[in-house]
Amino acid sequence: MRCSQCGTENTDEMKFCTDCGAKLVVPPITCPKCGAEVSPGVRFCGQCGQDVTQPIEEEATTTTCPECGAEISPEVKFCGQCGQDVTQTVVKEVTKPAPRVRPRAEAGVEENTSGQGSLAVIPEEIRGWNWGAFVLGWIWGIGNNVRLAFLGLIPFAAPIMAVILGLKGNEWAWRSKRYDSIERFKATQDNWSKWGIWVLIGGAALFLLIILFRTVVGSYPL
Repeated sequence: MRCSQCGTENTDEMKFCTDCGAKLVVPPITCPKCGAEVSPGVRFCGQCGQDVTQPIEEEATTTTCPECGAEISPEVKFCGQCGQDVTQTVVKEVTKPAPRVRPRAEAGVEENTSGQGSLAVIPEEIRGWNWGAFVLGWIWGIGNNVRLAFLGLIPFAAPIMAVILGLKGNEWAWRSKRYDSIERFKATQDNWSKWGIWVLIGGAALFLLIILFRTVVGSYPL
């Protein structure tokens, strides 16, 4: 420890100078990270939490070329490996993958995508109202693998679900089950529609008969 009065070097354990007798003052320690003064014997800086007993590792003095990735010095303007101007931002061209083109069917023949779920393409000629789905509901759903039709078993949702099945039944059936052709699909749904219409007519007739019967019976006094 150097005496501030006479400049004599003293050992660290001395409290007074051995040459002039002046009191030896321990100089404050400076934090290597933030520069704040730290009292002797303190290990961590009270301003930034840095361990003042450990040296701070210096940051790397090299940088990387943005084009080829070679290490270069910060003062260098051009990369020695590829000649790239490292002071300019490199804009790399991004090659977009070519879009996938689905194979087209033969001319005049539409591709059969039935049974492919959400990937199925709905042919325009099968769109329309489905009486079988509207009237038969979950029974039609079992025959066409349409599980959403079971929502019609919920009492308050049954009328709404019946209308939805009538509107979307053909599309859901096309996505849920494999058919040999569009004609085969239309023939199958036509059969379901015929059964649905017969059930609807039979139900309406039975309802009218019940009303008529109650009216006739009610007109005769007991």
